[in-house]
Amino acid sequence: VRMLKNEIYKGTDNEWTADEMISILKKVTSRELHAIHSAVLRPESMVVSIAGQFDEQAILALLTKYLGGLPGGTYVPKRTGANAFEPGKKIDFVMHRDQVFLIMGQPSTVTLKDSDYLPLHMLNLIAFYALGSRLYALREQTGLFYNASGGMASGATDEPGHDSVYAIVNPNTLDQAEEGIREMFASLARNGVTEEEMHAAQQMTLKKTIDLIATTAERASLFAGMEVLDLPEDYYDSMIARVNAMTVDELNLVAKKYFDTSKMVRIRVGLLPK
Repeated sequence: VRMLKNEIYKGTDNEWTADEMISILKKVTSRELHAIHSAVLRPESMVVSIAGQFDEQAILALLTKYLGGLPGGTYVPKRTGANAFEPGKKIDFVMHRDQVFLIMGQPSTVTLKDSDYLPLHMLNLIAFYALGSRLYALREQTGLFYNASGGMASGATDEPGHDSVYAIVNPNTLDQAEEGIREMFASLARNGVTEEEMHAAQQMTLKKTIDLIATTAERASLFAGMEVLDLPEDYYDSMIARVNAMTVDELNLVAKKYFDTSKMVRIRVGLLPK
């Protein structure tokens, strides 16, 4: 996974290895840590979010008393910047393990505010999530891998996320497993999804949305995230309405647009066949 991360973010500050991390930690000084802390953990880069049953005026008085003297400002998030991703690159890393970890991925072009994000999220449920997914069906029908998962536009915020799929594979069926996963993507793009799959994805999306406010802590986190990402107050109301109005044709257009492994980096780690 770290190898894929470095390929996706090649040429950016997010490209670093475990060895580089250890080297930095061994050399870092308390003065450098203080400088980083002072630069990053600043009042203008934080959001105070409170959820629960309370007296609004009393809470406001407490916040003013203890936080009112902190300097204000405008939060300017750090941007990842352009990467040097190499489409279609193939990497093999030999390790003496019983299974091979196969992973494929690429940078996504989709952000949280992109109109394709929500249908792509629903397609993720259909393709990768739980017992009813296309990937699980491939495993059950062929026995080509032990475990697998994936996601399109994973980690998307106001910056694009990434696309990936992985499987833990027997070395003897490695090539067949990769071919099967690629064909699963191609079939989804070519033939689309069914009404039944769409309705199941709608229900799962609505349930996950309800779970976002299951506790006061989760509500506070949700409101803070909305503020950081500059989402409108009706963001989730609009999302629920769109989920309920989603059509198979809309999902299939998005599937055809994004479900393509041809430019993904392919990485295999383990005892590889000769």
